[in-house]
Amino acid sequence: MADKHHYVFQAWLKRFADPNSIDRTNVEPYVWIMNMETLKVEEKPRAPQNIAFTRGRYEYETQRGEKVNIESVFADWESKVTKIFDQLDGCKRFLDNDDRLILAIFAAVQKARAPTVEKSFLDSLNRLYVNTIQMVVNNDQLLDQVYRAQGLEPTEDSKKGFREFISDPE
Repeated sequence: MADKHHYVFQAWLKRFADPNSIDRTNVEPYVWIMNMETLKVEEKPRAPQNIAFTRGRYEYETQRGEKVNIESVFADWESKVTKIFDQLDGCKRFLDNDDRLILAIFAAVQKARAPTVEKSFLDSLNRLYVNTIQMVVNNDQLLDQVYRAQGLEPTEDSKKGFREFISDPE
């Protein structure tokens, strides 16, 4: 089974652990989970390592067939951010420019890690594809350019057939 890849880093989740679960023998610190659809807290709390993850999310295969797991890159950033948060928690110092840069990059990466971003990105690509096709189909000059780029001479019949195909590809 693929590894758990967290889209909300565990050190952040641990900061929300129930105080009654911290420093107890044989008890993993846990957080209470709210169902965002029902707005009700779930009956059973869970440990940070068991929430906000998908399996195998950051595993890829290169063109040469090599397996790559970029979770370690995120872990490195999370370590840097955790140190900054720890210092801020104790009001030990103010943020310097390096800290601000690390936090800004981390915030951007965190946003990109959320599962909804991938769906949103794919939906946007699909809309772009559909809009581009519609723009070409509805513009004779653009459609002629597409034909000529393929080494074909556009005719009214071929353009009509293409438009019919696009409107009903079945």
